[in-house]
Amino acid sequence: MLGNKLLNKNKNQFYLPASIIGSLLLAMSVTFAHADSLFPDEQDLFADVAVTSATRLAQSPRDLPISVTIIDREMIEATGATEIPELFRIVAGFRVAHVTGSEFSVSGHSPADQFARKLEILVDGRRVQSAVLNFTDWSALEIDIDDIDYIEVMRGTSAAVYGANAFDGAINIITRKPFEDNGVYIRTLSGDPGVKSSLFRYGFKTATAEHSIKLSERFTKGFSGREDDARYTKLRYRGNFNPSPVDEVDVQFGYTTGYVEEDGDGVVVRDRPRETDTSSQYVRWRHLYENGDDFEIKVYHNRVKYDDTYLTANLSEIFGINPALVPALFGGRSDQPLEFAFFTGTSDRYGFEAQRSYSYKNIRFVTGIGLFYDDIKSDFLFRDDGKSSDTNKQLFGNLEWQLNKDTVFNAALLIEDNNGTKPTTSSRLALNYHLNRNNTFRISAAQSFRSRSAYGEDLFLASTYTSDGSILDVVADYRDYDQPEKITSFELGHLYELPEHGLSLDWKLYHDRYSDVRSNVSNDNYIDELGNGASTTVNGGEFFVRGIDLQFRYRPSNKGFIALQYSYAEPGGEVIDDITPSIDFEEIDFEVPKNSFSILVSRKVFNNWNISMQYSSLSETEWEGSGDDLPRYERLDARIAKDFKVGGSEARVELIAHNLLREYIEFRDENVFGRRALLRLSLQY
Repeated sequence: MLGNKLLNKNKNQFYLPASIIGSLLLAMSVTFAHADSLFPDEQDLFADVAVTSATRLAQSPRDLPISVTIIDREMIEATGATEIPELFRIVAGFRVAHVTGSEFSVSGHSPADQFARKLEILVDGRRVQSAVLNFTDWSALEIDIDDIDYIEVMRGTSAAVYGANAFDGAINIITRKPFEDNGVYIRTLSGDPGVKSSLFRYGFKTATAEHSIKLSERFTKGFSGREDDARYTKLRYRGNFNPSPVDEVDVQFGYTTGYVEEDGDGVVVRDRPRETDTSSQYVRWRHLYENGDDFEIKVYHNRVKYDDTYLTANLSEIFGINPALVPALFGGRSDQPLEFAFFTGTSDRYGFEAQRSYSYKNIRFVTGIGLFYDDIKSDFLFRDDGKSSDTNKQLFGNLEWQLNKDTVFNAALLIEDNNGTKPTTSSRLALNYHLNRNNTFRISAAQSFRSRSAYGEDLFLASTYTSDGSILDVVADYRDYDQPEKITSFELGHLYELPEHGLSLDWKLYHDRYSDVRSNVSNDNYIDELGNGASTTVNGGEFFVRGIDLQFRYRPSNKGFIALQYSYAEPGGEVIDDITPSIDFEEIDFEVPKNSFSILVSRKVFNNWNISMQYSSLSETEWEGSGDDLPRYERLDARIAKDFKVGGSEARVELIAHNLLREYIEFRDENVFGRRALLRLSLQY
C-alpha cells in the first residue's frame, strides 16, 4: 500500500519525537515563564463557561452528566485551521480525515466511513444533516470558520437529548451574534494546495435589531494526483430582534452553491463533478421569565440538491467484449453507456422544536417536543418510485436535581417514533459528587437507539440503460433494513480544577457496548439482470469500545494557553462481514484507532504577535466504506499572527503552516498530505 511505503515504520508504535517534545516544551516554558500575575478573569476560565447543549439546561462543567469539550474563539484561531472539521483534531477521542481535498469525515469512538452518520451536528441548535444519504456535508454548510463563536462537543452518546443521530455524540456550533461584528470584516486566504478564499461580512444595527450579512467563496485544487477540485460560494444572513426586554428572536438564512470534482476508474465510475445547492431558513424565539426559566420555539427548513449524474463507458468496454456481441447478450440493445449517480437528488427537511424549562427549589428540568419531516426525491437513489419520506417525532425531558451542596443528579429521557415504527426510548442517568472545590467525580449510564432514516429504509441504487431507463445492475438495496442499533454506555469521570491558576484536568473511563450493529455487506445471491450481487444491510453484530479520554487545559494568564488531549481505545467483538453463502463475522480491531493525541500551545508575545503550535498523532486505523487501512501518522502545524492598526481599523496577518513533518495519508491511500503554507489577511473596520 502507498501508505506503508510513505511511512515505513512500526504502525503500532506511539511516541512523540524528541524534536516535537522539545519544541512544545519550549513553547510551554515561554507560556509559564511569562504568566506574571495576570491571572484570568471569570470569563477566561474554562470552568466558568456555561454549557447548554449537553442537557438543554445551562450548566457548569462541574454539574454536567457527560464529558464536553469547549472550543472557544481563541482556540479556533490558534489552531490555524481553515475549514471547520479540522478543529476537531483537538477533541479527545475524535478522528478527522479528508475524504477528498474538500470533504471530511468526523467521528467519535465507533468505526466510521466517509459519511460518519453517528454524530448529531447542529448550528445554533439547528440540525444540519442532509437527508440525502443522511450525513453532514461540511463543505456545503453556509457557515465559515470565521462565523463561529465557540463549539460545544458532547463526547459520548447523546440520543437521550437529541435522538438517533446523536448515537455517538453531538456537536453544537455556536455562531457569532451580529453585535460582535459591527462594521465591515474582510478576509482573504491563499496557499497550498491551490487554495483561494475570500470573505466579506457586514454588521449593522437598527432601532430594535442587529444584523449581519456574509458572502464568501472558496476554491481548492485538492490532493495532488486526484481529480477533486472544489469551489463553493456562500451567502448568509443573521438577525437578532428584541421585541421586548424578555423576548429574543433569532432569524437566519443561508445559501450555498458549488461543486466538488470526484474521480473514478474512467470506465464504470467516471470523473465527474458533484454539483451542490443548499439553502436553509431558521427562526428561533426565546421568552425569558422573571425567575430565569424560559420557553423556546425553533422552526427551520433545510433544502439540499445534489447532481452527480454521469454516463459510464459503453457496455463493450465495461465487459471487454466485441461491440457486435452486445445485442445478443443484453436483450437486443445496442452498445451504449449506462447512466448512474451516487448522490443525485433533492431533499427537504422541515423541523419544529418547542421546549420549556422550569425550576423549583433545588430542581431544574426542561421538557419539550420535536417534529421532523424529510421529503427526498431521487430517481437514482430510490429506483422503485423515485421518492422517500420520513416523519420523526420526539418527546424529551432533562432533569437536574441538586440533592445537597455536594451532589447533583442528572436524568434524561427521549422517546422517538420514526416513520411509525416501534418507538424507541433513549435514557441517561448521572451522579456528580463535588469532593471539594477542586475535585468533582461523575458516574453515568446511558442507553441509546439509532433507528432507520429515510435513506436507510428505502435506498434502491442501480445503474440503468440510457436507451430505455431499465435497470441493468442493482448496486445497493437497503429496503429490508428496519432494526435499530443499540448502545449501552458507562462512564466514570473526574474533573480537577484550579480556577485561580486557570487549570483544569478532565478524564473519563468509559465502556460502550454496541449491539444489533448494522453492517453493509454484499449479497451475492441478489437477482438482477447482471447477476453480480448487490450491497445490502443486516443487523446482528455486537462489539465494545472501552478506554480513557483525557483533556488538560492550562491558561496561566490572558497571554496564552495549553490544550492537551489524549485518548486510548480498546475495541473488541465482531460484526457481520458476509452473508453468502453463509453468515460470516469479522472481528473489530483497527476500525477504532487505539491511540490519539494532540497538544495545542498558544502564546501572545511582544508588539501584538501571537505564536501557536499544534501537534497531533493518530495510531493505525481502518476506515470503512471507500477508506483504507492506514498506518499511524503525526503532523505538526504552526501559526504566526500579527495584529496591527490601519488608520482606525484593526488588521491581522497570519502565516500558517500545516504538516511541517513528513507526508502522511488521510482516509485513503491516494490522499497524500504534504507540507502546506497559507497566508491569511483580515481587516475589521
